[in-house]
Amino acid sequence: MKNALNIVGLMVLLIVSGCSSVCTSLSKQEPVSVEKRDSEKIEILWADVYRENGQTWGCATLQQKSTTSGTIKSHIDLQIVAPDGSVQYTAVSKELYIPPKRTGKLDSKKVRVKLPNDIPEGSKIIMAIHSDKRKDCLKSSKTS
Repeated sequence: MKNALNIVGLMVLLIVSGCSSVCTSLSKQEPVSVEKRDSEKIEILWADVYRENGQTWGCATLQQKSTTSGTIKSHIDLQIVAPDGSVQYTAVSKELYIPPKRTGKLDSKKVRVKLPNDIPEGSKIIMAIHSDKRKDCLKSSKTS
């Protein structure tokens, strides 16, 4: 009984001390850059690429630009562009519903998209948001 209590106490201590999950920003630690492309109605307030528990994620916080519209249905296209300009990977988020912007409130939407773990050094991750139907918004934009 005493050994079981010691094991449970050790497990609780490890969880409380934060050993269960480590989140590392790739754009701050490795030569990987993140480029944000807003739409005419939605802006990307913050974007980064993280590695958490061995998995790589593209993360962003989105907000409507104006206070006049209702909820906007949207999605994010992510693209990994290698230093030589070749597209290494493309991903599309699930459909997102961006709440209306209200004065004095931070009405935003957070999104995470799974990315491959083998992102080449010096790559650029492009995050483009738009509210059009599932067309590829990266093709119509510059990649430089």
